[in-house]
Amino acid sequence: MRNKAQLKTSIRDHAIPTAPFFVLDFATIHNDQEAHALAGQIQSTLLNYNEISAFRLGKKDAPLLFRKPVCGVACGGGGKIASLEALTQWMINGGKTGGRPKGVYLLERYITGREFWAIVCLLPSGQWRPLYVVDFELGDCLRHGQPVSFFSRRFETAEREGLFPGITAFVGRCIQALRPPHPHVFCVQGFQLAPRTDSYVFTECGYRLNGARGTGIGYGSSGVSLETALFSTHLDKGYQADQCPLHAASPRWEAQIWWPYRQGALRSHNHARLEDGKQQQLSSRTEFKWYVEPGTVMGPAVTLAHFMASVRLTSSESEEALKEDVNWVMDNWTPDVVEEERASGEITRIDACSPTVVVDSEDEGMVERDGIDEYKATPACGGE
Repeated sequence: MRNKAQLKTSIRDHAIPTAPFFVLDFATIHNDQEAHALAGQIQSTLLNYNEISAFRLGKKDAPLLFRKPVCGVACGGGGKIASLEALTQWMINGGKTGGRPKGVYLLERYITGREFWAIVCLLPSGQWRPLYVVDFELGDCLRHGQPVSFFSRRFETAEREGLFPGITAFVGRCIQALRPPHPHVFCVQGFQLAPRTDSYVFTECGYRLNGARGTGIGYGSSGVSLETALFSTHLDKGYQADQCPLHAASPRWEAQIWWPYRQGALRSHNHARLEDGKQQQLSSRTEFKWYVEPGTVMGPAVTLAHFMASVRLTSSESEEALKEDVNWVMDNWTPDVVEEERASGEITRIDACSPTVVVDSEDEGMVERDGIDEYKATPACGGE
């Protein structure tokens, strides 16, 4: 389940939509001329792909390709490639470290859309139980220091409300193609190319517990704790991942907002300012977490490891009430980041390329360099 190239090949062989891809083995590149020739072959395979119009390539400044090691862990070595020139340069200069090949990479045509994680429980019986779907859209939030919201809902809710039509069937096709071993928890990751459609594109899967953003809002939406499901499905041969009766009797809705680093110093943990007035403005309960201490000087966020704060919102009214509260918080509150000169007390600096806090191992951190967005492997923190 770790070999991304084999996963993509199996998905493609079962006629499941996925971005066109090319498997690049650096052991086959011996000189610059071979690198240039292979770059041309990649261009022919990926950029002139006859089904490329099926993918929403969208913005003019969108990267051309996405790359990742076929057996990468924590997204080390993955990243976006902006142009053919950047691809060739990476293959020539970045392809070897200490004179040794970097290994085998998966190159994919870059696509855009709303990302989702569809999380299920693989039961001991050989069947599987859909739990919940997390969706989000990063866009340029990291680049501009803007908050990112994550929503989750049960599969049947996502389908009934027309948000993700046919998502259960799509995940079922992926499971049938990949045949992940039972029992365990499992996540199909992908893009929805157009809102409220079944235009799904597989990217990869997670044969493990999700990180803080995926697990942190699981029980609130599904009534099933992902941690409990992971242990129970291995310990109890009759486990069915049923919804908690208390949750079914008193449904609730949950979302999270995460704030990336911004240039400057965090002056204070100012969430009390929001909590003081939330009774008048918000119907949802809020729970804040901070990943950076006051007095910390930050650079701009360059990776998805660079988040300074998050809040979980829980509503017992409705999903619409939750959305209203999420929008209100994103519009009316922000961490207390000031220019470094205005910070007081002891100062701590964070090296943007070596983050001291990592909030999720299932996401990818990005460092921009010469037309290539370099993703670096980072250890996971406790999160939820």
